[in-house]
Amino acid sequence: GIRLGHEDLNPAKVYCTSADKEEMIEALLKAVYGEEIDYEISPDDIYVGHGTHVSGIIAAELNNGKGGAGIAPGVDLLSCNVFMGDLGASTDDIIEGIVWAQENGADIINMSLGGIVYNGVFAKAVKNAYDNGVAVFCAAGNDSTATYQYPASYPGAISIAALDRGLQKSSFSCYGDKIRYAFPGVDIYSTANATYDWETDITTITTDAYTKMSGTS
Repeated sequence: GIRLGHEDLNPAKVYCTSADKEEMIEALLKAVYGEEIDYEISPDDIYVGHGTHVSGIIAAELNNGKGGAGIAPGVDLLSCNVFMGDLGASTDDIIEGIVWAQENGADIINMSLGGIVYNGVFAKAVKNAYDNGVAVFCAAGNDSTATYQYPASYPGAISIAALDRGLQKSSFSCYGDKIRYAFPGVDIYSTANATYDWETDITTITTDAYTKMSGTS
């Protein structure tokens, strides 16, 4: 997802594949904690901030006096939130996101997610996007292993590893024969969905936050 209304981001379209799971998750939380818990699932990145950070690396606006600039400012950014808040993402929602991106004219799909479990339907969705002329970039993974990660290791995917400040493999980056490219991935400054006060331990969701993060995303 993406922090809607962020001062340095202007997505062309936003979507959420998992919004229909909101009631199910609230029921599960009630069963676990014994009380009603309002849990919002939407295109808005209000939980983790990961999607907002990656979006800024790609498309933060140029010369607006805010934050920094993305590597491709001015592109039409399509933000599809496939995650159930901070509770992970299901394969069917990710596949739906791939289809949605293609239906809405995406030339490039970025998936900053992954795991070690192979799924044939997921693999076909990635290959189909590739066959239709869509470049599918995927995070190689942050587990410092050569074990294949998916979707990064599916046919048609472009697997991206992370480099440190010395342009060496970062301590966390996955590696191996499926890696296509490597780029800087340590302490990258970009847009954020919230500010954090270390003294009070309070996180505040906002639309003008920036932070540094590390990873293959």
